[in-house]
Amino acid sequence: MSVLLDELISETVDAVWRLPDGSFEPLQPASGRQCLLPGSFNPLHCGHQDLRAVAECTTGLPTSFELSIRNVDKPALNRDEVLNRVRQFLLHPVLLTNAPTFSGKANIIQHTTFVVGVDTAKRIVDPAYYDGSRSKMQQSLNTIRRADCRFMVAGRLSGSGFQVLSDVEVSPEWSDLFEMISEDRFRSDISSSQLRKERDEAGRIQSRGG
Repeated sequence: MSVLLDELISETVDAVWRLPDGSFEPLQPASGRQCLLPGSFNPLHCGHQDLRAVAECTTGLPTSFELSIRNVDKPALNRDEVLNRVRQFLLHPVLLTNAPTFSGKANIIQHTTFVVGVDTAKRIVDPAYYDGSRSKMQQSLNTIRRADCRFMVAGRLSGSGFQVLSDVEVSPEWSDLFEMISEDRFRSDISSSQLRKERDEAGRIQSRGG
């Protein structure tokens, strides 16, 4: 097992790269701007892959995946789960971090455009996700701006239809941090939660001998 992965799990380092060949490399200072597509990737699916490709084509920047092993609302991923998830990445590197928040990511990885869904964009500008504090939200967004980071936002299907960045209430103060990926450039209605639901249902049927 990689010493670098041990150091990440023990929080000795903030981030490490996992390469498609299964090896791990330390994070080096950025030599230029890049894009990262964060997610839990449970599981990785074609929507993630297509969005990464669209972001790279749109920006002309190298675009990789990012998986935080820590989550604001859930327990940290253990070693086995981390390894299970990174084994899905056969063609592109994935950056593993200890940063569950975007301000934390920005502190680790400067000069980065984060590629997110519109549901995530809503949370980024909603004080409810900062313990109800507008001041904490502003501090977070200021940290992201100082780190020269920003967001590209892809639309997503929701109960009220397909939503895009223009459906998010972004204050003019922060609008320069957000750029929309139009529906004609990217739309994927697949979701990891739906895939997990289908997988679990298939498992229940199989266990009943159906």
